[in-house]
Amino acid sequence: MQEVYGNAYLSLAAVSADNCEHGLFRQRTSSGAPPFVVSVKWGRRTTKSVVVREDFWQGEVLSEPMCPRGWVLQERMLAPKILHFQRRQVLWQCPSLTACEAILEGLSLVVDDERKYELRWRQIFHRPKSLELSKNDRADLQEVWRLAVERYSECHLTKNSDKLMAIAGIAKKMQSEFRIPPDNREERYVAGLWGHLLAEQLAWRVDEWREAKDEPSYRAPSWSWASVDGTVRVPTRITTKRTYTMKIEPGGVNLVLAEADKPTGSILFASLTVKVELYRPLKFFSPQKDAVKWTWTGAEHGECRLYLDWPVDSYSLSEGVNVKEYPSDKYSGYHLECLAAMVAYEQDLESNGSESPTYSGFALALKSGKAGQARIFCRLGLIEFRRLTGDSWEALRNAKELRAQEKDEIAPSNDSAKDKHVITLL
Repeated sequence: MQEVYGNAYLSLAAVSADNCEHGLFRQRTSSGAPPFVVSVKWGRRTTKSVVVREDFWQGEVLSEPMCPRGWVLQERMLAPKILHFQRRQVLWQCPSLTACEAILEGLSLVVDDERKYELRWRQIFHRPKSLELSKNDRADLQEVWRLAVERYSECHLTKNSDKLMAIAGIAKKMQSEFRIPPDNREERYVAGLWGHLLAEQLAWRVDEWREAKDEPSYRAPSWSWASVDGTVRVPTRITTKRTYTMKIEPGGVNLVLAEADKPTGSILFASLTVKVELYRPLKFFSPQKDAVKWTWTGAEHGECRLYLDWPVDSYSLSEGVNVKEYPSDKYSGYHLECLAAMVAYEQDLESNGSESPTYSGFALALKSGKAGQARIFCRLGLIEFRRLTGDSWEALRNAKELRAQEKDEIAPSNDSAKDKHVITLL
């Protein structure tokens, strides 16, 4: 995929085609092709202005029938030059220009964020190979991947088992751009994530579920965004020093590829062994049982939300997920309790020197990975907290002190004096 589209001189995209039976050309609509040139009168002066909708690229290209298809994203990202045949006009993309029939000289950079992102990834992917990768280029590549994952999660696949395969071409290109040698196990591609700074990449969350398809075959580990069906949001990289970050154990990444010669393709199994701070079951509530987002009952000062990876009815009590309804409670509605493993947190910069510092970060909500076995968990969702302070921050930190019975049943530890526990995530 990467070699075919990446080395193509020109790609033609039938973006308005509903299926493979429709071609590039069609009878154009009579409404004309935006943008439009209008005359604007100011006092005694009349000037001509170009009127462009704010989300021009989204409206003209990305909302067309072809673009929401999962396999199409990597085809668009890898191709250096594309002619998009739309129902009203033809549009052009290359590393230096985005244009359309209505504006042949090119669209202004102030129009449409989506188009600017696409222009930037083409500039990075198709720059001369003699140029060294600068620090800014590396940061841009990380941002390109973050956006690619988010946009990809919004697309649709006929077979969800293709989740990793349908983005493998982009991953292979990223691997090349990052200059990662095939035998580098520290920075390698791991089930939709990258070995470099792997722990903080676990902090993705589901924004909206999509109806799951009944496909029993293994797709990805629970800690990978590729394991879920729905729209995913990935946080931007935080460059400031963290107060705490989850540690990946030496040799803690276990990956079994479906095909040994395709490191960015489908996988048969993956697990992650980490040393973490574990927090005894935290209680979250929601007025509706089928909600994606739940609120921590201890967040009196600040915000703390749980974003579930799947609807709560997908889990069972045997997996360590306890859900009850409390109609007359202070937090009326449904209550959910789950164990938490801290991913990372930091003191907010604006609270430095304050008598009441605030803290923000992420934790993984966990469920039992294998019934009756300690230290083995699957991801239940993401806990995101913002500006926690005072009693709320103390309440969260106090939950780190697992009771003796919990230590034995949940995660026995040889490093209990430091409240660190070695666990495996499936």
